[in-house]
Amino acid sequence: WVAFLTTSAVKKIEIGGAGPVALADIDEPFGVQWQDNERLLTSERQGRVLTRVRASGGRLDSLAKAPNAGYDPAITPDAKTLLWSSVRQARAMDIETGELSALTVNGREPVSEATFADLLHGQAPRLLASNQMLYTANGAGGLLMGVPVSPGKLKPLGEPVELASNLRICPNGSLAQYDAVPGLLVYASDPGSGFTHFVRRHADGRVDSLALPAAEYNAFELSPDGTRIAALLWPAAGKQELWILDIARGTRERVGDATNIITWTADGRAIDYFVTPPISAMSASMRMHLDGTGTVDTLVRSDTLVRAISPDGHWAMRTSINSFGGYLGTGTGFARSGPVLPNLSSLGRFSPDSRWLATTFSEAGHSEIYVLPVQAPTRRVRVSVAGGEEPRWLPDGRHIVYRYGRDWYEASFEPSDEPPTAAGTPPTLGSPVKIFSGPYANLPGYEHSLFPDGSFLLLQDSGVDVTHRLHVITNVESLIRAGAAKAK
Repeated sequence: WVAFLTTSAVKKIEIGGAGPVALADIDEPFGVQWQDNERLLTSERQGRVLTRVRASGGRLDSLAKAPNAGYDPAITPDAKTLLWSSVRQARAMDIETGELSALTVNGREPVSEATFADLLHGQAPRLLASNQMLYTANGAGGLLMGVPVSPGKLKPLGEPVELASNLRICPNGSLAQYDAVPGLLVYASDPGSGFTHFVRRHADGRVDSLALPAAEYNAFELSPDGTRIAALLWPAAGKQELWILDIARGTRERVGDATNIITWTADGRAIDYFVTPPISAMSASMRMHLDGTGTVDTLVRSDTLVRAISPDGHWAMRTSINSFGGYLGTGTGFARSGPVLPNLSSLGRFSPDSRWLATTFSEAGHSEIYVLPVQAPTRRVRVSVAGGEEPRWLPDGRHIVYRYGRDWYEASFEPSDEPPTAAGTPPTLGSPVKIFSGPYANLPGYEHSLFPDGSFLLLQDSGVDVTHRLHVITNVESLIRAGAAKAK
């Protein structure tokens, strides 16, 4: 059998047999692998949950000691360790104890003790039975590397060897078709995948490419006046970079390093973002002033990160870095105001008048969009019908747009009493209407933004949704050994 993913399910197909068999619905899957002949392991909810699926069909369970983020999870041949990648760095977890470690040039090290310079920068680590590690290099558009490693410790024993290039990368950043067994490597290729470029989609369906270079972009935010883009970019090695792109001039400037972007300030003079280990020594939400001084202010130092700030600057949505759930904060340091909101996800935006929050809750295996009043956050009203993420407000404050996979939806919004209170009338939401679909990237964080006229800023990928041919490399272990020996 061959297991594979669609946009919302795990399926299998018998080699030389009939059509595919659906095994289980999966919310935003980021990778799948056979754990044994009876079980498969998949990463869902944008890598936050690792779930096991029965080979005969049906969800089995979620790993109790799983990490909270995992791209392309893979079990080692001895079934003792789980490998995956987090923020483009290789990670390992002892399945029995739940102990986490970073993969470095020195082998496995506790995440808290690993230095950034020593980290193995790459995605989709796979360990062969011959104690050779495969992974894709950062910033290289699907460049597959191999290196011999020590048993258990997984310390590289030589220089990495290039095995294949142009591996197909999905719009969510994970590898499309790629697997390795003793003596055999199978992968799909797409020369354009991994790199994306910015486009502007108009209400009439016209799509204009912006005169900005293609790159391995991640999350981004458009400035309030629609002239600049704050974007994250993956270099070949090193920390994720924060860049400011000038749309009219077609230029870009690196201004620092960041884990993710929060938002622009309402006047467009500063950008809010946050950093987490290993990019920084501790988790913090920051504000960088773009006045030429390079001044950076610390907004909050906490593992409960600021994810969104209201236009008036009085409110913030904060969520845990390690799990779902969070709260609304206000005042100095955005201290908690009101109850903790279980299952609150990290994707949310405040309305133009700062009175409402459109956000994502991850419940019952799905991400759904809700709107809630900041003064009474438990009074939430559901917006999406069958899945949703990345909600935004149109400039008029009377419509909410969101995406789910490659589909975009819009729902009308009519506010209730002013200001909304716990005892007041809930807002009126219209039924969501699909407004367009397209080959646009879906990475962790926000990958769509709105110009002042309501047109969309998007990241377009290669658009390849179907693989017609797979590449096969035999004797992959010999290739790695020969390359490592030649490097010496």
